[in-house]
Amino acid sequence: MITGRWIPCLIGHCGLTLPPHFCSLLENGELPDPADWAVADVVDYFKAAGFEEQAAAFKDQEIDGKSLLLMTRNDVLTGLSIKLGPALKIYEYHVKPLQTQHLKNNVS
Repeated sequence: MITGRWIPCLIGHCGLTLPPHFCSLLENGELPDPADWAVADVVDYFKAAGFEEQAAAFKDQEIDGKSLLLMTRNDVLTGLSIKLGPALKIYEYHVKPLQTQHLKNNVS
């Protein structure tokens, strides 16, 4: 579980506000492996990314990091029951890049 108080921390070019332990675990400007995130970490990540209202859907659906990495575009757009605009942004700018980072870092 990766939880805690959130502070500003620059990740690549997005400038998300992240918990201090995320910042201390950053390697080459990348977040810790989302597969290790608890539900609270997923919720906090989306709150920090500016999706305060939509973050509750991840909590309600008990989406932890492993579940997040398995989500399809359709899961985000319809399964979370959130508005289309934010759902598209969440998938394209957050879920998909986190999945790509995870795959890139775990290819053996």
